Order: sequence, then C-alpha cells, then structure tokens
Amino acid sequence: MKKLLVLSWAGTNIGDNAILFAIIELVRKKFGYINIYALVADEKFVKDNYHVTDAVSISEFHKPEKLPKILRFLREADAFIYVGGDTIGGNFRSMLLAGMAVFLGIPIVFCGCGVLPTKYKLMKSFVKIILENARLITVRDEYSERLIREYYCVTKPPVYVTADLAFLLQPPTRNSNIVSNDVKIGINVASYDPMYYFYSSREHHNNALKIITNVCNFLAEKYNVTLIFFPTDKVDYEILKKVANIVGSKKVIVVEQLLKPKDLMTLLSQLNLVVAFRLHALIFAMSVGVPVIAVSYAPKIEALFSSMGQSKYVIPINDLNEGKLLNIINERLRMRGEDIFVNIMRRKAKLNEYLIGKTLQQKRRKAWAFYLFLPSIIPVVMLISTFYSAFRYLRH
Repeated sequence: MKKLLVLSWAGTNIGDNAILFAIIELVRKKFGYINIYALVADEKFVKDNYHVTDAVSISEFHKPEKLPKILRFLREADAFIYVGGDTIGGNFRSMLLAGMAVFLGIPIVFCGCGVLPTKYKLMKSFVKIILENARLITVRDEYSERLIREYYCVTKPPVYVTADLAFLLQPPTRNSNIVSNDVKIGINVASYDPMYYFYSSREHHNNALKIITNVCNFLAEKYNVTLIFFPTDKVDYEILKKVANIVGSKKVIVVEQLLKPKDLMTLLSQLNLVVAFRLHALIFAMSVGVPVIAVSYAPKIEALFSSMGQSKYVIPINDLNEGKLLNIINERLRMRGEDIFVNIMRRKAKLNEYLIGKTLQQKRRKAWAFYLFLPSIIPVVMLISTFYSAFRYLRH
C-alpha cells in the first residue's frame, strides 16, 4: 500500500473535518506514512490543514482543468476509501466518483458511512451496483445496515456496523477543578436540509426553531443561564445568529466561526449541557463527558442514541414542544455524561482499523484495465455531470 484515494466532505462542516482527520490517522497507523489523495468539499481548506499529497473539490471534478488530476488520482491509487455522513444514496456526485473507482478496478471500501434512501429509481440501481462491487462496507448505525440489505438489496460484500469515525478523536482532558455556579448551556441549531425530506419538513424545522428560541428566552430570563450558540456547519451561520439575536440576553455568546474539532471539544467540555440538532455537535459533547439533548431532524440522530440505549434524550423534530424540552433540560442538568456508552462507541469505531487493514491487502486490477476503460469513462462522466447540473439548476 503506497497511495490511497479518500473521498470525504471535509471543508464545510466540523463533523466531516473530524472524520477526514480520523481516517488519515487510522490508515497511517496501519500502513505507515503513505501518500493520500483527497476528494473533498473544500480543496484549499484541506490542503492547508491536512497532511495530504493533493486534493480536488468534489463539486468541480468534472471541469476540464480538474478531470485530468482526478484521473491521475484514480490511476495511481492502490485503494479508494469513501468516508463521511449520509452520502450513500444522498449525494450523486460522490457516488459517481465511487462508480468511476469501481469501473476502473480500484478496491473500494465504504468506512463508517451513513446511508439514505433515494426517490429516484435510476439512482437506487446505480448505488446498488457500486455497493455490490465494494470490498468492504462499514456503517455507523443499524439503520444504515438495514437500508443496504433491505432497501438497496446488497448481498455480496460484508457489511459491519461500527460507529462514526469522529468517536476516534482523542478528547481533551476536562478540568474538573473549575467550580462555577453559572450554568452554561450550548445551543446548536441547523438550517433545513431537503436531503431528509422523507423524515422532516421545512414547516417542522421552522416550528422547532421557534420553540428553541422560546426555551432559550425562558432559561436566560428566569434562571440567568449563559447560552453559548455554536455552529458545526457553514450553512448554519445565519440561522444560528438569527435565533441568538432574538433571544437578546446579555448572557448569550455566539461562536461566529467553525472551530477545529479539538478546539470545539475544549469549548464544550466547559459546559453543563448541550442541546443540539447536528450529529457531530452531539458526538463531540458526549466525547468530553457533557450531557446532551438531541433534536432529531434525520434518522442518524435517533439511530445513534438508540445504539447507546439513550433514546429518551432524543426528541423528534415533529414532536418537539417547549414543555417536553424544558423537562428534559431540568433532568439532564442534574446528570453527568454517559462515559460508558461513549467508550463502547469508541471501541466500535476502532474496529474500522482492523477491517480496513485486512481488506486493503487485496490488490487492484492490473493497470492495463485503467487504460482500456478510460476512453469510455471520460465522455460518460462529462455527460452525466452536465445533465445533473442542469437538473439541479432547473429544479431550483
């Protein structure tokens, strides 16, 4: 193993940034220092902040000036690792890149992924073909495993339930010597994501934001609680500031930038409680021993808490109300974090190291296959990507 191609949506949100860091650490621990090419959301960010050999933006891979570099990555890579959130079935471009790897005979591993259904029959068939040709699939929850086996009807590769790779990040030491009577609650909200159209609506989302705002006002005015609003995704900046401004308390603090994963964990370790929409806001808080309450806008939230036996601390977004949220806040403020469950998830995430190490010993198809299929791949990719871009433009 000399060169590895990794696909991750790092660069736009802290969760995927953490996952990319974790997979780089994992493979270099297993194989030593190897060259890593990265297909990511933000090319510049990843080049500046990660020890990768080279990177290309996923959204620009079909452009004439980028495609030759992508093809070089595919030609030189000994294996392809696909990591990240709900992009199996949820994102066409990343699946298209995985399809190119399969077509060119590169061993492909899906590692710690989340899975979503798709409303397009053609996309469903395409995803099934790619997954059937993978060498290994590890998913972060049982919901994703069920979709792979029962919805996409995948039978060939082994599928293992592990855990989100963000659990592999080593948390900072929590300073237990700090004594304060001031209660600090972290608040993380998210903008509506149409990718989860089958689970929650824009109306549910807007209603949830109003409820969160009212609860924050109540906590700030009646109990003098300090509220720390923090983002984990760039798309959430505006909605986060909007909610914080409506609350308007002097004891409101807004984190106005995406912190590095370890810096965010350090911040969260100083809080008494975190109320969050985003999955990785919850994972980071749990990792540093802080009690959490989840507002579930997607299946992955309920799936995580179900696997930890903590479903009572998840409120589905369409079932959220002020009374229920305040009751759980009152209960959770008297509790500590669930370290035992986090340790279990961390051990499950570490299984990926063993599984990947075992699988990637297999060799890729001989180089002549790459050049044999190359003439047919380029026009197909350009055509499909053009149609997809036109479809997105017309839909919006």
